[in-house]
Amino acid sequence: MTMRARFAVNNRSIVLIVLVSAGMFAGLPNPFWQNSFLVLLVPAALYAIAWHVRSASAAFRLGWLASGAGAAAAVYWVAYPVHVYGMLPWPLAVPCALLLGAWIGLFGAVFSCIMHLLVRPYSRGTLPLFWQNALLLCTAAGCLWGILEWFRGIFLTGFPWATLASAFVAVPQMLQAASVVGGTALGAFFACAACCSVHLCAGTLRCRRLSVISVAILGIIALFGFYRTGSFSPQGEEYDVALIQGSIDQGQKWLPEYQQGTADRYISMSQGAADKLKPDLIIWPETSMPFYFQEHALGEDIRRAVAGLGVPLLLGTPGYTLGPQAGSYTTYNRAYVLDKQGRDVGFYDKEHLVPFGEYIPSFLNLEFLQTMMQGVGDFTPGKQTAPVRTGNLALGILVCYESIFPELAQQRVADGATLLVNISNDAWFGNTSAPRQHLHLTAVRAVEQGRYIARCTNTGISAIIDPFGRMQETGPLFRPAVVGGAVKSITKKTVYHLIYQWIMPAMLVVFCTTAFCLLQTGRRQTPQ
Repeated sequence: MTMRARFAVNNRSIVLIVLVSAGMFAGLPNPFWQNSFLVLLVPAALYAIAWHVRSASAAFRLGWLASGAGAAAAVYWVAYPVHVYGMLPWPLAVPCALLLGAWIGLFGAVFSCIMHLLVRPYSRGTLPLFWQNALLLCTAAGCLWGILEWFRGIFLTGFPWATLASAFVAVPQMLQAASVVGGTALGAFFACAACCSVHLCAGTLRCRRLSVISVAILGIIALFGFYRTGSFSPQGEEYDVALIQGSIDQGQKWLPEYQQGTADRYISMSQGAADKLKPDLIIWPETSMPFYFQEHALGEDIRRAVAGLGVPLLLGTPGYTLGPQAGSYTTYNRAYVLDKQGRDVGFYDKEHLVPFGEYIPSFLNLEFLQTMMQGVGDFTPGKQTAPVRTGNLALGILVCYESIFPELAQQRVADGATLLVNISNDAWFGNTSAPRQHLHLTAVRAVEQGRYIARCTNTGISAIIDPFGRMQETGPLFRPAVVGGAVKSITKKTVYHLIYQWIMPAMLVVFCTTAFCLLQTGRRQTPQ
């Protein structure tokens, strides 16, 4: 290869890396400007990498570099809590975001590598590329993308962040198909459309008709979205809720001397909300009461306040159960529900804990991580997932990052939840893009399950999300606020909920079938 040719290849690689990075950063919520459709550059450029390179290992390396760079840009905010609460200097905190980006980027690398194996007979000119073969390749690419997103959501406790579907919360009409196929499969359709569009730029006239297929996929998704948002109205009994966003400083929250002030603020804000909004339910955020509510004297003050208001309350707080041995106990990240007399109705213990947020893996029990957790990183997963009932409302509770896992919202609705409640504390991440990214991931659950979500956070973004993923009411970031609005208790289940268990097997079957056909065609027609 001449120096000129080598330079041209390097230039093309740089362009592809930039496209992936720009697509992931600008397609997702970020501090500057978001355009949801730019996220389609990510699968498109990674698919182009599969065509561009000469070996599977090169596809893996370039795919990892491109995808890792884009993911690191999207999750740049990880450096903030590591620096502020972990007390690491910026030169050590920034690599934490790079490491998380590299982890997410691994799945992009696998995508490019596997797709290279499928396109290799065509990229090398061994086989002519007809549009039918290209359509099979794009179908395989879409399914592979969905499979990898799903696997990323379950492997090593899962981290289904920065998904294709979540980018389109800003364009609700493009999200409604998630009520039929779910966010993961919708991402697969987006990826398929993006890969089809790559052939428009390939210079192969007979494959350019795939651009029509690309437009058709996106057009059908959009038309269904306009139809659903314009023709359907959620049916159910209406309730008014008040979300109390206390905006308690994370650096003070767990200090005993601030507990009284924290309780007083939430009680006072709730009294104001009860007088003004006349809600049927008041919600406080995750660990809003930073003490053991079940035994603390302030717990009785809160119960009396609830009885005085005459409004049921859902609040987040640590909880515990005593062990069999004297002095032993197990702690939980808990949500209590009190009735209008201030009596316990029930509670939910968070079942999916976040590594380094709520527990530290034993092999990484390092002092600076313990400091970062400030004594709250020792929770135990809960086991009960049934909704907590207050009146005719069945509350399916999702604590913090549980809202990003589709299987947990699926289980809540399967257990009978008529309203989903997400309580969270995103104060760790400061005034970055993380709270909005988290909010958008939560909104996908609303569309998938056809449920309202009442989302209450300590510092924002608190919101009432309708079953179309639209924000009916939202609060500010890092300011005390009361977010009030109406929700409906819904019992009807979406198509996605009914076929949930078949979606991933179907995607696996389609991918394996198309990949087998492509590989067999390559073997039959490749000269021996």
